[in-house]
Amino acid sequence: MKKLVMLFALLVPVLSFGQEAEWMLHQEKNGVMIYQMDKDWVDPSEGINQEMTLLKMVNTTDQTLTIEWYDVRWYNDQCVNCQHYEDPEYKHSLTLSPGESLEGKCSFEGPHGLSLFKKFNERESKTLTKFELRDLIVNPS
Repeated sequence: MKKLVMLFALLVPVLSFGQEAEWMLHQEKNGVMIYQMDKDWVDPSEGINQEMTLLKMVNTTDQTLTIEWYDVRWYNDQCVNCQHYEDPEYKHSLTLSPGESLEGKCSFEGPHGLSLFKKFNERESKTLTKFELRDLIVNPS
């Protein structure tokens, strides 16, 4: 019985590790690879239990690059900001050194524009069904 308990204790972390979400390629432009991943953000002390779509941008070139875009979002298949996506609140910009990567996080801090709210986990809510990095520009700095 002890061996069975010990085996179970060893397998649980391995099985949990195998279920970790992975980055998937969203798009590539001018040497910048843009990945996405859905991740739960749970922080009971802050009352947070939601799912986020995180973005990761990787500069695969030997130049410093500036990336600019507007984020456009669809919730339940309806675009919520298509008519006014050029408002300053949807514009994002960042600079990546050669080989550098930057990724969104489940936190109140972090790179602006790389974390998108997807849905609440514990209650009925609209769900992010699509997003677009509109007018994406990648230029050497």
